[in-house]
Amino acid sequence: MSDELFTVYGNSEIAKGDENARFAFYASIGFFIEVAQMLEYNLRKLLCYEQSVKEIESGELTKERVTEICDKYDKYYDDTYADRLTLGALVNRINKKSCLFGEFASKLTEINQYRVKIVHSIFQNNIVKPNLTDPNIVRDYTSKRLVPMTNMTIEINKAIINIIEAYSEDLHDYKRQVGLPISK
Repeated sequence: MSDELFTVYGNSEIAKGDENARFAFYASIGFFIEVAQMLEYNLRKLLCYEQSVKEIESGELTKERVTEICDKYDKYYDDTYADRLTLGALVNRINKKSCLFGEFASKLTEINQYRVKIVHSIFQNNIVKPNLTDPNIVRDYTSKRLVPMTNMTIEINKAIINIIEAYSEDLHDYKRQVGLPISK
C-alpha cells in the first residue's frame, strides 16, 4: 500500500468548519450514486431476462424460437445503452412491463426521484438557501436521509438480483431443453 496522500475535493462551504461531516456527506453521495448505478445496470438485465422468459413461455419451445427470442433481448439490452436509457426510463419500463408492482415499484420510483434530487438539485438548492453550510444539518441529512436511501437502494438491488437469478435459471433450463449452449 502506498503512503501517498490523496486530496479530497469538496465545497468548503458545505458543513463549514467540520471536515468530517463534509467528507461523510460527499462520500455518502458518491456511494449512493454507485449503488443507484448498479441498480440501473440490474434493471436492464431484469427487463431482458423477464421479457425473454415470458415470451419463451408464451409459445412453442423450439431451438429456433428460443434462439430468436434470446437474440432479440440481447439486442434490446444493447439498445438500452445505445438509447442512453436512464434509471428513470428503466424504472418506467419496469413499472409498465414487469412483474414488479405495488410497494416494490413505488420504491424504485422513490429511489429514482431521490437520485435526480441528488444529481440535479441538492447543490443548486443550497445556493438559494444555504442550509448545507451548517454542519449539524449536513450530519442530520446524511444520517437520516442519505444513508437510509442508500440502504434501501442496496436492499432493492439485492431483491432485483435474486429475481434476475430466478429468471436466469429458467432461461438456462429452456436453453438446455432445446440444446442451446449456456453462456455466462
